[in-house]
Amino acid sequence: MSNFQNTSDTVPSNYGNELGIQEMPGNDYAQQQPNTSHHTQDSDSDSFANASESERPLNVQPAREGGVAVDGRESLPKGKAGFVDKVIGKTEKAYGKYFNIPERHEKGELRESGGRTAEQGEARAPHD
Repeated sequence: MSNFQNTSDTVPSNYGNELGIQEMPGNDYAQQQPNTSHHTQDSDSDSFANASESERPLNVQPAREGGVAVDGRESLPKGKAGFVDKVIGKTEKAYGKYFNIPERHEKGELRESGGRTAEQGEARAPHD
């Protein structure tokens, strides 16, 4: 038994065919269309993406000192996000956006810009 492929064997190729299926007589798969179903957002998720300031989840409002805070609370220190907070915040934002969870997306934004204390409502976040 040889490890080399016989030259008459069919080798799958992506050249000219994105599915890698060679068009040969009797090949029913060559006639099928590729599955192009991807995650798409519903029209409801568009309203979440374009929400006005008054409709924001967690009731995040601008603070007088600058930045934003949960419930627009005053006299909070300004939070600072470290590297880990930025990574976790970015991940939370993506998760909330993909699964259409506005609260999770907003928490991710707060964590990414203001750190864990801003996400917990104990500091202001310097965004928006």
